Amino acid sequence: MTKTEKAYSERLKIGDTVKWCGTFGKDVPKDAKIVSILSKGREVTTTAWRTINKRRVIITFDSGHTTFANNFSRIIEKQRY
Repeated sequence: MTKTEKAYSERLKIGDTVKWCGTFGKDVPKDAKIVSILSKGREVTTTAWRTINKRRVIITFDSGHTTFANNFSRIIEKQRY
């Protein structure tokens, strides 16, 4: 499994920080902390990243903004070797 495949197999959780672009993805990206995840009409604490790209999941940030998947992305930290 490559690093990219491993990263995409992880889950998105409440408390995670992501890069978010407001104004439907047109604003400058900034860090945002996830405070709630609504998946298929139910509030959950975690969801698979593969479901994020299907507009079934709504995320709420600590700023109070909500978004679908196309407006944020995960932050992958560089590893030191």
